[in-house]
Amino acid sequence: MSVPSESQTPQDDARTPPSWSTLHAMKLPKGVVFAVLNHTMALAMCSAAALQWNDPDPGLWIAFYLAAAGACLQTGRWSRDWLAPLALTLFAAAWALHLAPEILHLSSQDLLGSMDQKGGAVEVAREVGGLVLCTGWMSTLVVRRWRAGPGDTADDT
Repeated sequence: MSVPSESQTPQDDARTPPSWSTLHAMKLPKGVVFAVLNHTMALAMCSAAALQWNDPDPGLWIAFYLAAAGACLQTGRWSRDWLAPLALTLFAAAWALHLAPEILHLSSQDLLGSMDQKGGAVEVAREVGGLVLCTGWMSTLVVRRWRAGPGDTADDT
């Protein structure tokens, strides 16, 4: 930080934004980035659950996405916090593999062309996309916990 000149007041210096090198040198507390990502994913899962109300089969999807949000929020709270994400990973992966044959013939134009299309293979493809995203994040939670070691409940979230 520079020494203020006679024409500068300490208040002027406080309003000056930090330089990129200053921001780059700052160290975030351990686990902050993960905690932000994890809570963002929990919010995304809650949003996905809310969007299922107008789905032809909302019950199972709402329960699934709320369970995934709960798994995100319970991370680091107890010693076996990897069980729920593991169960959801296995369930979502199996469900996605079960649905995958229905969407193999679709092109990216079919998937991204119209967001208001309901039913058919396009809806199944979007469901598989949600399952794959959830599988990826739940797997991340499991791997992160296993790397932390047994008995470590303070997961820095």
